[in-house]
Amino acid sequence: MKDGHKDITRRKRSLDTRHEVSLLDKVAIDADATKHKKRESNRVSAYKSRKKHTERADLLHQEYEKLEKENSALHKEIQSLQQEHLNLTKVLQEHEAACLLYTPEIMLELLQQPDLWSQEERELAFIY
Repeated sequence: MKDGHKDITRRKRSLDTRHEVSLLDKVAIDADATKHKKRESNRVSAYKSRKKHTERADLLHQEYEKLEKENSALHKEIQSLQQEHLNLTKVLQEHEAACLLYTPEIMLELLQQPDLWSQEERELAFIY
């Protein structure tokens, strides 16, 4: 009978050991699953972050190109306006040289008529 009791005890220990191993396996599997989920979540987050960064960089590059074109157009407009200013200054100088009304005496007489000129225009006339 003692031998039978030992067999039962051995079987019981064997079942307990298998049960413990089974629980340890479940814990290890759960830990691996949690670790895998965490890695996958991090991978997705990193992908989204890189994508967002790339999209932001693309938008900034497009804005940069737009501003470069606008800047170039404004520089061309400045050059055009400067050239127009030079041309008009030349035309004015040629006109002043040929104009009969542009003598100092006539200019003083015209400037003294208050209805024709504002104060600012009188001051500008003396500059030129």
